[in-house]
Amino acid sequence: MPHTMARRLRNWLCVVVVLCIGPMAIAAPSEQLILLTVEDGSDVSAMASSTLAPALRELAAEMGLEFIEKDVSAGAPSEIHAVPAVVFADHRGRSVYQGRTTTLDRVRNFVQTSRVFVQESRDRERTDIPVTQRGRMHIATPIKLTALHGEIPASFDADAFDAMAREAITIGLPDFTRPATVQLARTDRLFYIDFHPYVDANGQLFVSTALFSQFHCHDPLRTRLGDPLSAPWDDRARLFARAAAELGEWIDAAIVDATIGDGFIALPADVATVTWDGLGLSLPAAPENVVEMPTDLQVPSAWRVDASANSDRPSIRFRFPAPLDGYSGQATELAGVLQLDPSALNAASGSFEVQVASVTMGEPDLDDYLQTAEMLDGTTYPTSSFQITSVDAPSDSALEFGSVVPFTMYGVFSMKGRSVEITVPSQLELTVGADRRPRLVLQGSWRVDLLKHFGLEGPDGPDDVRNTLEYTCRIVLEPAD
Repeated sequence: MPHTMARRLRNWLCVVVVLCIGPMAIAAPSEQLILLTVEDGSDVSAMASSTLAPALRELAAEMGLEFIEKDVSAGAPSEIHAVPAVVFADHRGRSVYQGRTTTLDRVRNFVQTSRVFVQESRDRERTDIPVTQRGRMHIATPIKLTALHGEIPASFDADAFDAMAREAITIGLPDFTRPATVQLARTDRLFYIDFHPYVDANGQLFVSTALFSQFHCHDPLRTRLGDPLSAPWDDRARLFARAAAELGEWIDAAIVDATIGDGFIALPADVATVTWDGLGLSLPAAPENVVEMPTDLQVPSAWRVDASANSDRPSIRFRFPAPLDGYSGQATELAGVLQLDPSALNAASGSFEVQVASVTMGEPDLDDYLQTAEMLDGTTYPTSSFQITSVDAPSDSALEFGSVVPFTMYGVFSMKGRSVEITVPSQLELTVGADRRPRLVLQGSWRVDLLKHFGLEGPDGPDDVRNTLEYTCRIVLEPAD
């Protein structure tokens, strides 16, 4: 009897050990998170070694990955054009991360997606955009040129004006050309440049500009909104070239800035090309008895707010501009739907609704005051909403797993029984959740004038900011079916 009991105990312990440590034992050697760097003494290089590498090492440990850091100053694979570069590898292949190196949530999404999908190695073709070459890499700058506003000259030709401006912008950008097409790899980089022209009754042309990161399409890196450059109408080509030259300086500053996560080091053209195997980075061996997950996930057209995913971090946040940014809060209960064609986002539609009772600023007495009739009047108006009326997206935009797609939502924002039309610069990222189902992450930002649009007065402070409320959203959506 004792021998029988001992044998049963041993068998039971074996089962427990397999169940408890089996997945960890398989995952660690069969999946890698790789950081490719160059030590060149720059701020970006220092950030990669002092901040990024430790953060990725911790994330790799959390997700059961082997972490590898490799200096590629003596040679890099042909598809690596700039560093720091983050790569996921398993026995099926490699995926290269596109995103800010400071945004670990996106790196986590990238890993979860790469565990299901082996990234396609093809480059992406872009048409008719300014581009420059720096070492191995391309830097491209898609142009957003809004329609001319103000006192339009009688002989104005919109098409000729657009063509002139784009040509002048390309000339103003240092060392840029505008080829018919360009092939961009995942470690090449885009910077979006916006131009907003206005002409007054005296024939003076004003151009406001903004520079946006490829990875964060609603908060500009730099802007001249409210502080435009100007010149007489007859000097319009020279004005656009001057504005573009300044944007070129802003791009150069962003490239070397290690604080935001857009900085990078372009690999010189003469850096040797070596294989992954030559770097000692062969693909990991396949785990024993591996069961491959299906990789034919369909991108749905109907989405709804994922309540469980959004419970971890509020989807809607708000604050007043500095120096009143200590007044901030969030809404914790959100519902909504989004319908879209994954291959053509311009037809997207949808709506979102917040429960006003869930709005909080973190102080119970202040939260109680927010619900009164003097403020949000949550009893009379229990919800606040946003209804999409139209969407503007690049003509070549399509949802692809692991890529960020910029677009702009136009719609009606309603609160306290009143409505206002707003514009929401936004971006979409298609990823895979921990349950291996598709997820769509929607991020955007907008502003409202509380006094003008909703009859509400903000906190004591400067008149130019006390009634301006800034909203940001990060909404995780799941398939609606």
